[in-house]
Amino acid sequence: MFQVLVAFALTPYIVASLGNTYYGIWALIVSMTGYYGLFDLGFSASLTQYVTRYFATGDFKRLNQSVSTGFVLLAGLSLTLLVVSIGLALAAERIFEIPTEAAGELRVAILIVGCGTALQFLFVPYSVVFRATQRFDIANVIGVGTRVFFAAAVYFALHQGYGLIGVSVATTVSTLVDYVIRCVVAYRIMPGLRVSPRLASAARARELAHFAVWNVVIAGSIRLISYSDAVVIAVFLPPAAITPFALATSLTDYFMRVFVPIGQVFFPALTERDALADAAGIRILFLSGTRLLAVIALPAALIAFWFCDAFFALWIGPASADARYPSAASLFSVLIVASAMSAIQRVAYQVLLGSRRIRPLAICFIAEAAANVLISVALVGPVGLIGIALGTVIPALVIEGVIIPYLICRTYSISIIDYLLGVYGRAILITLVLYPLVYAITTRFPARTWGWFVLDGAIVGAALGGLIVSLGMSAAERRRFIWNPVGRRWRARG
Repeated sequence: MFQVLVAFALTPYIVASLGNTYYGIWALIVSMTGYYGLFDLGFSASLTQYVTRYFATGDFKRLNQSVSTGFVLLAGLSLTLLVVSIGLALAAERIFEIPTEAAGELRVAILIVGCGTALQFLFVPYSVVFRATQRFDIANVIGVGTRVFFAAAVYFALHQGYGLIGVSVATTVSTLVDYVIRCVVAYRIMPGLRVSPRLASAARARELAHFAVWNVVIAGSIRLISYSDAVVIAVFLPPAAITPFALATSLTDYFMRVFVPIGQVFFPALTERDALADAAGIRILFLSGTRLLAVIALPAALIAFWFCDAFFALWIGPASADARYPSAASLFSVLIVASAMSAIQRVAYQVLLGSRRIRPLAICFIAEAAANVLISVALVGPVGLIGIALGTVIPALVIEGVIIPYLICRTYSISIIDYLLGVYGRAILITLVLYPLVYAITTRFPARTWGWFVLDGAIVGAALGGLIVSLGMSAAERRRFIWNPVGRRWRARG
């Protein structure tokens, strides 16, 4: 959440400092380097799977062999990525429609961000430790600290007039600082951790590779879904068209960042239950976790939809407006549908990953990514940016909203009726009850200043919180998660 707030505060300043063209170029660089995650060939996700399993069973011999093997493999891939960055920097000017005066900065920025991303591969095995030990609290503290450093570095770079190059340096340095700190702390939270090339094992390499093959397919598909839109725009439209779309997708990305950690928290527990062949436990976690996300994400998407016009007007202002293209708020109103569906299914992904049913998940993401690109290319001509947004929404509704839940329900003997009622029943009720309040506030008391925006948001947020507690949670959940903790704290204070 803190990272989202930092991004909210920084984005208007970055847009105003760089201008539409250079901000569009920056969004393009982020999109291109976003594909670099493919070069880990799925080994980071594979490491997470097996380090979590071996830590749960106390098998540190295999754990250290897995981490060391992953380190050696990722180091080799890091070197490969450095070469790719150089080639991409040299070829980018000929691939995309970039103004001549910006070509030099584009090449340097790609080199900086690309090489920094390559170096991150060396630290991935240490980051896995935080997830395997479920020390999300420490990981979040590190993330908050380095995000503050990032914000200060970006502000300083732009304030000093370093422009696109300065933003690239600030982003790369702050990310590397984050990884170095995690490396040091990993040894403290897992004292038995040993990372050495001498511990690398062919058996562990085969084990990691088996799981990684489908992971790289999933990672590639997700990146294609996330970053293909900016590339399609860059190919068919001028760089300035990227800006409103990038602003809209950045806000949907911030929306998703609230829910991604919630889903990840379920992964160790689901992996443990799969190792123990506890199908009933997986069913309970899947239904209860998905319902929790639904009762938050669905009404939150409604709130975001009605508040987006006022938010973008206050957040960005008229500086990024371009009469040739739809506004960022209009694009966000379409894209939020896909984000809400993806947010609701975060636990579903972890069920398939934790139970090592990775092939069907990979096939689903391949289908969604292919449909995303095909629909976007087909609609960019007749419909423009709205068509590209529809290219994201339609596949998400079909693949993530229908097919993935069906696969899990069939695997764990959950009836479709039980799934729909159990997951969406309370969420839809909360959304319907909340709608009149949101509509009344946004139409009768529109937020024209940040003060009014915060006040309106506080009223709606308080109402949503009350509805989640009263309608979204069962009586047993209210006792377990609210009344019992409050009672313990009250007795301890007394």
